[in-house]
Amino acid sequence: KVATRPKKRSLSEAALEVLSIVAYRQPVTRLEIEKIRGVSCDYVINRLLEFELIEECGRLNAPGRPIQFGTTENFLRNFGLNSIDNLPSLNTEEVEMFREEAEEEISLRLPKKEEDGKTESGNEVEDSSLEEEGEPIEET
Repeated sequence: KVATRPKKRSLSEAALEVLSIVAYRQPVTRLEIEKIRGVSCDYVINRLLEFELIEECGRLNAPGRPIQFGTTENFLRNFGLNSIDNLPSLNTEEVEMFREEAEEEISLRLPKKEEDGKTESGNEVEDSSLEEEGEPIEET
């Protein structure tokens, strides 16, 4: 018989993102993960459960009793950590820089309305909440 090498499993970028969210914010629900990432995470969470990097660690005492996830001993072993406390700390300057980049991206997508009623590009902005359409209704 010829021996074969075990398959080297690598995690996708999405899986690493979800895993880092779980590691730093555990216990965390699927909805909280999806709120942070902005996309559905069902498949990625199921893969991380298969790899035994995360596990169900309880249920949130809220309507629907959503499952909470946390990291496993296997996660610690694979990443060479003795405990969750050994995770690298988040640099507050980097976090602030990421926040500013995200806010800048959002502002590029949504035109800002300036005080004169125009966007930064000079286009008029219609604000239907300030104007009423049609004839006024008379009381009889």
